[in-house]
Amino acid sequence: MAKKKKEETFAENLIETTNDILDTKDDTLDYTKGDIKRNKGMAILAYLFVPIPLLFEKRSKFVKYHINQGFNLFICYIMHAVFYKVFFKLTVHEVFCSKNGFEYRCGRYDIPTIVKFPFLIIGLILIALTILGIVNVINGKAKQIPVIGKFNILKKLYPKI
Repeated sequence: MAKKKKEETFAENLIETTNDILDTKDDTLDYTKGDIKRNKGMAILAYLFVPIPLLFEKRSKFVKYHINQGFNLFICYIMHAVFYKVFFKLTVHEVFCSKNGFEYRCGRYDIPTIVKFPFLIIGLILIALTILGIVNVINGKAKQIPVIGKFNILKKLYPKI
């Protein structure tokens, strides 16, 4: 019985923690329905290719909000790629062979699973957050992306946004 109670407590704590992470600030009421309806396409583009809405959409507050969310994700994607490349270089070596005095590559690159797996999980989480952001736009919501959505990096770089 005690073991079952521990399992229930763990499951309840896990569900509560997951809900806390996913329950982010919703700023939808700060934007007009007309602005949301007119600019959904550009807001979706903010998650897929940040520079286009950053350059072409200057007036919509709704799009600016999602540009910031997309920019946060973009920074995370860049960090993910850089760290992966660093670990790749640190853990993988080329194997050279020699034949008749000439050196040529006879090995292959093989990244150890212990390095690949965490990066795969992080990459999948970033993709899921991108999809979540796009779903929020489609539903007409200005809701922060979990964990990274609260940062307002773009506002510090471009005060007009």
